[in-house]
This record gives sequence, structure tokens and C-alpha cells, in this order.
Amino acid sequence: MTGASVSPRGDGMPVRMGASDAAAARLAEIQATLGDGPSLYAAQAGAPVLASDLTADRAARRWPVFAQQAAEAGVRAVYSVPLGDDAVCVGTLDLYGDAQRWPCCAPTPSPTAVRHSTWPTR
Repeated sequence: MTGASVSPRGDGMPVRMGASDAAAARLAEIQATLGDGPSLYAAQAGAPVLASDLTADRAARRWPVFAQQAAEAGVRAVYSVPLGDDAVCVGTLDLYGDAQRWPCCAPTPSPTAVRHSTWPTR
């Protein structure tokens, strides 16, 4: 993992709350500006999204502008996890990685473990 960001949702749109570094902050901002990307899709679907290779055809077709800008920043993978419970998504946790180190060579965190470690459950 090369970076992370947390983006709560305000009026249905992400609002960047925190990031591990400038690159992660920039990627969160790009998604908020575009209104598209793995983070927004995870929040809308209420399910984790793993884009393991943003340069591959599938991810590049799904989020073309975000994928291009992420690749230019050296990010090749994004794992976005919705925060909240099954009824309400209050934001996302986004983990960013490069193709050499994540997620291919490290275990992918389970969505349940991430949710429980970052957001209290009822």
C-alpha cells in the first residue's frame, strides 16, 4: 500500500477528510471533482471495490479519466471500502497501491475487517 484516504459523504458527494500523503489527497480530490471513480462506486453500491490494475482495459474503460490520472501519479491499484452499515454509507476508506507492491504481494484486507476497524457497528 502506498497511501490511503478517508472521504465522508456530504449531500451524496465525497468530502475529503484525511489522507496519508499528498498523492492520496490528490486522488481523493480527483474522484470528488470528476464525480467518478472506485470510491464513489463503492459508496453507491454499498460494497467494496477492488481495481487491481487501473491500466487494464476493464478499469480504464470504467473510470477512464481517473485511471489515467492515477497511473500518472504512480498508482496502479485502488481498494475502496464503504464505511457505515448495510443501510447507510457515510463515506469510504480508499487504499492506493502500485503494481509492484500491492495488492499482488500482500493480503487484501477483508471488507468486514476494514469496516469493523474503522467504523463502530451497532
